[in-house]
Amino acid sequence: MPAPQHREGVWRRRARAMLFAAATITLASTAGIFAPAAVAASDPIVSLTAPASARVGDTVTVSVPVDAVADLYAYELSLDFDPALLAYKDGSAVLPSGGYSSVSSSSGRVTLTHTRLGTSPGLVGAQTLATAAFTVLAGGQTAALTPAAVTFVASDGSTSTITPPRAAVIAIEAVPVVESSPEPRPSASSSAPSPSLAASGSDSSDPLASTGGAALPVMVGGAFAVALVALGTILIIRRARTKESLQ
Repeated sequence: MPAPQHREGVWRRRARAMLFAAATITLASTAGIFAPAAVAASDPIVSLTAPASARVGDTVTVSVPVDAVADLYAYELSLDFDPALLAYKDGSAVLPSGGYSSVSSSSGRVTLTHTRLGTSPGLVGAQTLATAAFTVLAGGQTAALTPAAVTFVASDGSTSTITPPRAAVIAIEAVPVVESSPEPRPSASSSAPSPSLAASGSDSSDPLASTGGAALPVMVGGAFAVALVALGTILIIRRARTKESLQ
């Protein structure tokens, strides 16, 4: 059975080893926090691509590639735009697979964040940092998507601020103005009915109308003849009465 002093010596050696390991981890973490920013990436070039032109109602897709990175563990980038011309489509952003990504949008800005998890290695080489879609709201102007800030973080915790790429400018076509055709107005010929023969009283189906003015002398002559006959009859009756009174 080991002596008590031997046991106490073993416990002391183990405690010293644990304290040394903890101190080493603490120093490594602290060194990572205060490491120079150049460790995060070696002069990467970030660019921004977008369609040169679009129409009102179109959906334009914007891509943010980087040419070469070394140990890119996390990053954050923001895009500014005119909310009167463009609107970010919720849920359209695509970031690298693996790890954790988040997107926050407000009026005129969308911020995209991505990080690896745990002991996953950082991204290396050429990468597409993000793609996002926007809806065109108004035309006749140019819409600019301007990268506001790009921050890279290495796996050791060092950070670096990357020079933002140039803004992507989209020429939005003007909405064509459709002029409404004037309503047709009634013409003078169609507003009033054309006179017909029936309106003048000359209906070919009326036998009296076919004789026209020739019927009037006949009627006057007939009436005059009737008047003469009546006058003659009256004279005859008066003569007869005169003869009876003389007898």
